Amino acid sequence: MLNICCLLKVLYFSILIKIINNSTKNMHMATQHFIQIECISVEQFKNELLAEIKLLLETFNNLQTEQDEILSREQTAELLKISLVTLWKWTKKDIIPAYRIGYKVRYKKSEVLASLKPKNRFNF
Repeated sequence: MLNICCLLKVLYFSILIKIINNSTKNMHMATQHFIQIECISVEQFKNELLAEIKLLLETFNNLQTEQDEILSREQTAELLKISLVTLWKWTKKDIIPAYRIGYKVRYKKSEVLASLKPKNRFNF
């Protein structure tokens, strides 16, 4: 049982290292990660794992709620600096995804920003 605990601890830290590496991929900093292996009880491991998962979920939820702001048609048009007619056309062409709540049309800010594509300057 003690060896299983050590194996789980190593697995836990390797998963955390992968998460950290994926989140810092775009950073241009050289970082080093150290893994400390120690044998702990199953209960301690469970508590540490749950604490780390809660922290990661809170961070993810905070990022998601910041980006998932719901915008009206007017707010979306103002954000993109376009007219309501252009917004309607882009919505009809499925360039920007929209959601209907009753008779009102709403947009997710994250999806509106994600729908913007960089223009290839050399493509005529």
